[in-house]
Amino acid sequence: MKEVDHDDGEVVSLLEEEEKDNKRWTNGGCISSQFIAPKLFYFFFFSAQGSLMPYLALYYKQLRLTAAEAGLVSGAKMYVAFLIIPLWSILVDKFKVGKLVFIMSTAALIATMLTISMAPADICVARHKTSRRSSLTMDITAYKDNLSSEYYIGETSNELESSYQSSEPGFEDQSLMLSSETGSFGHYDLFLFLFLVTVCGTVFSCPCLSLADAATVDLLARNSETHKYGQQRLWGSIGNGLAAFIVGSSISQSNLCPGEERQVNYYWCFYIYAVFLFLSIIAGSRLQFNSRTDSSQGSTRVCSSLRQVLANANYLIFLFTVFFDGVAMSFIKAFLFWFLKDLGGSQFLFSVITAVNCSTEVLMYFFSSYLIKRLGSIRVLCIGLLCYTVRFSFYTFMVKPWLVLVVEPLSGITTAALWAAIMSHVGVTAVKDSAVTLQGVIHCLHWGLGHGSGSVLGGLLVHNIGSRNTFALFAIISVLNFLMYLLVLYCKRTNKSQKQDVN
Repeated sequence: MKEVDHDDGEVVSLLEEEEKDNKRWTNGGCISSQFIAPKLFYFFFFSAQGSLMPYLALYYKQLRLTAAEAGLVSGAKMYVAFLIIPLWSILVDKFKVGKLVFIMSTAALIATMLTISMAPADICVARHKTSRRSSLTMDITAYKDNLSSEYYIGETSNELESSYQSSEPGFEDQSLMLSSETGSFGHYDLFLFLFLVTVCGTVFSCPCLSLADAATVDLLARNSETHKYGQQRLWGSIGNGLAAFIVGSSISQSNLCPGEERQVNYYWCFYIYAVFLFLSIIAGSRLQFNSRTDSSQGSTRVCSSLRQVLANANYLIFLFTVFFDGVAMSFIKAFLFWFLKDLGGSQFLFSVITAVNCSTEVLMYFFSSYLIKRLGSIRVLCIGLLCYTVRFSFYTFMVKPWLVLVVEPLSGITTAALWAAIMSHVGVTAVKDSAVTLQGVIHCLHWGLGHGSGSVLGGLLVHNIGSRNTFALFAIISVLNFLMYLLVLYCKRTNKSQKQDVN
């Protein structure tokens, strides 16, 4: 595989041309009418994501799911999408039903999340009965200790416990207690309900975003402006940040259980999510879902490209970095708020964190081309891995929830800059006719396997070894990945100097 160094004239000229195009776009002072539909779609679609997804794990926590169970429910969606999206793509290409599948899949996404919001569990009843059980247990323990001091240890204490259990209807055995905590469902039944709804819903809803992406790229290609995809996608980041902050701060003072310990009412997040997705259907239906893919000799070219990729050691390290970035990003999104909640973090803090993340992401999308031009994609990848190390290490030793704001601005580098560097590296190092194949591999590794593994494995690790130890483990992996890339840079520089000496 031929690799192009970042300071080659061809790469620099491409980046300079992109900057000129961006200036012409900005100085035009207006937005082309044909690009309004994709901008509106991304804005509404990711506004929906921002209004719910940052707080979905906290909703699962209210339902008393463990970290492992919440991770399995969230990660199952990514794995299913990884397997099912190619099948939907084949169906759309063969029968040319892109718009119909897009509308159906987005509607299925609305139905899925509203069904999850109707999980058969009464959060207030569960909390009330749990606290009542704990209080009764403490009373019995105190009476037992008192009786023990008077040498009435045997039958008297057992009779006292039996009388408490018989006189208090809320004091039941563990299996009945689990049923009362989740309405008519037991704890396992509730988990199974959420898991099956997520899996079945994802089967029908997963192609909506990929179809919109394909239609947007197709629109840009007809105008020879595919490099402006980021300017369309940027509106999604803006919508995500605004919705996450506004919705999160609005519900921070809500209380689902009046008269008891404050429980934030996350049901409003589901309703706002449905409204934004409905608006995204209206905007997205204006897109043209016409496939322009030439499938002739496609299988042969794909297999040949994959063989060349897997035969290159440098690219294998790059693919591992892509996978790890997906795992780390998914784990932070799923369990950072979970960890901060255990430290006493408030809903308003979560809203501020989301706003900071999205703001820095937007800024880094603007400056990523400059960083890649000056430093090269590999060096930007190294900076991103180093920032991941700093973030995970800080989480490991953090004791106050508000201190998280010290390192959250780094999320712009670990999210936007790192992803831009990944895309740039694919475009620069791809063999002829293999760019599309590599893009598909990258998306599957990052958004499919990576995000799914981040939720599932992260949840299992948090459940078994705790949040702090899991953050420490991710910090170690980030350092090792960073050191591997330093070795790659050193080897490339050594080989380059040796070739110059030979010449």
